[in-house]
Amino acid sequence: MYVILDDAPAVYYHVMDSKDADGCLEVFAETKDRRLIRRTLIELGRTYQVAPLNPRKKKHCGRVCKVRAFDEDFMPRFAVVQFMDNGRIGKVDLEDLADAAK
Repeated sequence: MYVILDDAPAVYYHVMDSKDADGCLEVFAETKDRRLIRRTLIELGRTYQVAPLNPRKKKHCGRVCKVRAFDEDFMPRFAVVQFMDNGRIGKVDLEDLADAAK
């Protein structure tokens, strides 16, 4: 049985290759009525913060990481990251990555 939560938005993700550089992905998160929630350009080697849109998703929330690789070339869903607090390697959903605060 599935429960629809009011506090978690229904989000669609469009992962598109960036035309200007290899190893870059653009992730768009939109609601059902096509309002843009977040647009993130993910590049290998850059630093991001894990900030899930779903408030019930607590794993790695608030951690800062550096993107090392993507799980596949055609339509990736995960990024292989190295966390900055302890140096460990892990996997994070692409839609959970947001630009790190400077």
